[in-house]
Amino acid sequence: MWRGWVGGVFFLGSYTPLWLILGIRQWNATREIAELLLVVAVVSAVAMWGIIAFTRRSIASIPVRITAVSSRESDAVAYLVTYILPLIDVPFTDVTKAASLLVLLVVTGFIYLNSCMFFVNPLLSIFGYHLFEIQTDSGETQILLSRVRHHRVGSEVQAIRLADYVLLEATA
Repeated sequence: MWRGWVGGVFFLGSYTPLWLILGIRQWNATREIAELLLVVAVVSAVAMWGIIAFTRRSIASIPVRITAVSSRESDAVAYLVTYILPLIDVPFTDVTKAASLLVLLVVTGFIYLNSCMFFVNPLLSIFGYHLFEIQTDSGETQILLSRVRHHRVGSEVQAIRLADYVLLEATA
């Protein structure tokens, strides 16, 4: 199961589009900060992709029978709302405004990690994953990350347990 630093990588990765946008917007004003933001975007995206690839190759999957399924794609879209606040033109040359943005991101990060919300992630959508809430034949409610666009009740998937209630489809 993913723990600790992996959740941090997924949090940073979830903001990859924001790091890119802020890096581009800061390019002419503060080149060093812009370059740092662009490096964070690339490194966090590559690290996320690497963790997923490693997990799919290295951890044994388990069969999971789906007894109920619903899409949770809107959760990732709702997460994008947190992008709006930083885009209200935060100049990194103004220390108080930059610090307030940092506080917002740190608080969001704590909520994200403590809520085990790493699966609500726009970068996962970019990687081709879809988000489902499923109920299993054992009665558990789980989140399923899958590259398959639709799942049927009664079907069985091979999945890797990522966290207490989060599964990654292994065969898709």
